[in-house]
Amino acid sequence: MKLKYLFNFLLLSIILLFTSCKSDLVIDEVVQEVEEVNVWTDSIFGRLSEKQQYYQHLIVEVPSYYQAQTDSLVNWIKLNEPGALKLVDWHPDSICFLKNALDTIPMLRPIFYANFFEDLQIQPYEYWSSNSDNQNMKLMQVFRKGNFGLVNYKSEKEINLNLKWVDSVRSELGISGIIENFNDANLKEDFSSFLSLINGSEQSVEIKFDQLDSANLSGFRKSSGFKGFFISKTPVKKVNAFLASGSDFVIKNIEAADYFQDWNYAADEEFKSSTKRILDFKSSFQKESVSQHLEAERMYSKLNFTHNSVALISNKSDLLPFNKKFTIYTAEKQSISQKVRKESGASTQQINWDLKKVKDVIKSDKPKVLIVSDTSSEEILSELSKTKVASKTLICFSNLEQYELLKNAPHLCFVPKYENFDLAILAQQLTGRLELNGNFVYNKEVIEGVKIKKTKLGRTIPEYVGYDTDTLRSINWLVNNAMNGRAFPGCQVLLAKDGCIIYDSQYGHHSYKRQKPVNEESIYDLASITKIFATTMVGMKLYEMGGYKLKDSLGAYLPDSLKDYLPYPSTIRNITFEELFIHKSGLPAGFPILKYMLYTTEEIGRYDKYYCDQKDSTFAIEVAENFYLDKEYADSMWLKLNQIWLDKSKPYKYSDVSMNTLYMMFKSIIHNNPKTYGFNESAKKLEGRDLFVEFLYKTYYEPLGMERTRYKPRQKFNKNSIVPTEDESYWRKQLLQGDVHDPNAALMGGVGGNAGMFSTTNDMVILCQMLLNKGEYNGQRYLKPETVTKFTSAQEESSRGLGFNKKNISTTGFGMATESSIATYGHTGFTGTCFWIDPEEGLIYIFLSNRVHPEVNNRIYNYGIRKSIHNTAYESRMFD
Repeated sequence: MKLKYLFNFLLLSIILLFTSCKSDLVIDEVVQEVEEVNVWTDSIFGRLSEKQQYYQHLIVEVPSYYQAQTDSLVNWIKLNEPGALKLVDWHPDSICFLKNALDTIPMLRPIFYANFFEDLQIQPYEYWSSNSDNQNMKLMQVFRKGNFGLVNYKSEKEINLNLKWVDSVRSELGISGIIENFNDANLKEDFSSFLSLINGSEQSVEIKFDQLDSANLSGFRKSSGFKGFFISKTPVKKVNAFLASGSDFVIKNIEAADYFQDWNYAADEEFKSSTKRILDFKSSFQKESVSQHLEAERMYSKLNFTHNSVALISNKSDLLPFNKKFTIYTAEKQSISQKVRKESGASTQQINWDLKKVKDVIKSDKPKVLIVSDTSSEEILSELSKTKVASKTLICFSNLEQYELLKNAPHLCFVPKYENFDLAILAQQLTGRLELNGNFVYNKEVIEGVKIKKTKLGRTIPEYVGYDTDTLRSINWLVNNAMNGRAFPGCQVLLAKDGCIIYDSQYGHHSYKRQKPVNEESIYDLASITKIFATTMVGMKLYEMGGYKLKDSLGAYLPDSLKDYLPYPSTIRNITFEELFIHKSGLPAGFPILKYMLYTTEEIGRYDKYYCDQKDSTFAIEVAENFYLDKEYADSMWLKLNQIWLDKSKPYKYSDVSMNTLYMMFKSIIHNNPKTYGFNESAKKLEGRDLFVEFLYKTYYEPLGMERTRYKPRQKFNKNSIVPTEDESYWRKQLLQGDVHDPNAALMGGVGGNAGMFSTTNDMVILCQMLLNKGEYNGQRYLKPETVTKFTSAQEESSRGLGFNKKNISTTGFGMATESSIATYGHTGFTGTCFWIDPEEGLIYIFLSNRVHPEVNNRIYNYGIRKSIHNTAYESRMFD
């Protein structure tokens, strides 16, 4: 009782102090302050019974075993209508199920109480101060979308809140933050901080009352101008006493006795004001529907709060980022996916944390990471702190209490832990595949961390970038349904968001014989995607190097010797490069090649007119395996192109001829000025080489590490790793496997401007990411930003980019999602391929299949599989 009198005495003293420091006008405003309530609050309050008003002040704790008794729990909530629910150790799916059940009932819905650290299952730490990215409101959306109106940010450990951030959460999301947990056992120590916190604050405080029977909290509200909620945690028998003294909420276990029958304060004006304050707060939550991505959003927040806070405290010898293979030593057995190991160079090894073993590991001169156990002895920590700069050892710790013993280590990193901690993300942060941008917070001090920029593609689960894994799983059904309908025997599907590969799957087999499963190394015929990955990419580089101008006519680039072979000037001389790129050149859709395909008769055999089954000096153009064309065709084709009929009105007409013309022009530009484009060998050594192809490989594919992307893949790769296309019976009379499917490109020896390129999704995504990065990848610039913008933007009087297909108002093109932005660009391919890059969404989508196997068919269009998958990607977004 002495504590009670002390509390009331201090309260009276503080009130007198406040009144002596304020003018009469201010005092009058404080005393007469009336909470503003909206129309909804007034309407609801007028219809509430005395019991309903009472229960609005209860935060009911519900143990986890009620997850198996949801029906009875829903009935209890319907009967009593509590103000809030605190679901203790509930699974997010169960929470979502309960909320959806409550949404179907006409009642005053409860708000939900959450513990920030417990609900996100992350260790207590000042995440909001460690990285400005952690102050992004998206990371708190999971609480808003889950109808968590009250979020307790405090834990058993001392945590210093960023009150400006908490205020932003309140103003932008409507969530009332519980910014302090007081205990009446610490009355003397906490009283001044209690007064300071509630002074004019809109946040909430939670007070645990074990010793006091009551406290005049209403008086504190008036004197301090407190606008938040007083939340009391008190023995059940004292519930009514603390509600009467000004608590807005009292936390009560669902199984505790019902004390409403002893309540007699319903007519009290302070209690009415408190009830309206609760209703006013709840009004903004009444129309909120529970997010379908609630568990995914929790994972998004968990991963980003923690990995944004990884802090490289010291990196004295520039050990990081790792660019060679390294080993991560950890006390728990953990593995990293094969793809992440291959790309990052990281491997894992379990270690027993005894002093001898630690010393042996440190002695190794190979790059390594030691993940310190939270329970490591002082002896081991002291040894770790003595590591030399030359030891190539990075020490990672998660227990803040270990910092004092480790702070002198030359390479030190703080890594916040969370449930099911994934080493794969950390490994990629240490290699520049994911950003490492955190600062270290210790004893209220922010120590700036060393930053490592993200320069390469990373691999993460979809939730890391705000996409939902469960939604993306429907891609499996879409693909399998199409394969069951024989739209294609197999395919590769890849999605990358914000520089992270989040979906990378392979389905089915190379053929319907089901002998060779599709894997990430299976090489597909890209068909018309070649128009971008080869012709346009070379065109972009030559453009910025001054090799040509878009408005230039081809006449200035045609060889003078043409006049010696043509009876009249070239028909293509007045076409501009720009017109070829946007397919408004007047050229026909295809080149007249039928005579080279449908020439056989009973008298003329397969090899009698144009072809031979063996390569020699005459039959030098490889059209397919053991099928060679007379090399004179190349010269005759060039002459026929310069005599081809043009439509002078130049309407839009998608044209393979346009892209093959660009290929020939670019090839000529490079051959005429080889030194300008990096070819310094003598003319004799350059003779007979396709410098267009070499320039393409040297400029992009080789430095980007696109090892499985090339023309004529049979020259480099095992035939079994190449996915077959058509089993052609009318011309080449063979199963095409590693030879281009498109006949125009085939007659050009497999190297064309319209087709001929082969690749994998894992290679293609690198080039796509470079374009999405405006021409830069892994710290190297390949194209100027303005070049990428110019070519990927819709051109004047055209819905297309320069080479690229674009989304427009009237059509989305084959395989492009309805929700993709107008800025989206990419291309499709006849063999059943596509890629789309949405710069506004930061999304890359690639689909490769062999839908023309074993023969050309249109079933891929019937299933609309390419567009359906792309649509699913947008449907999986957690945030609009």
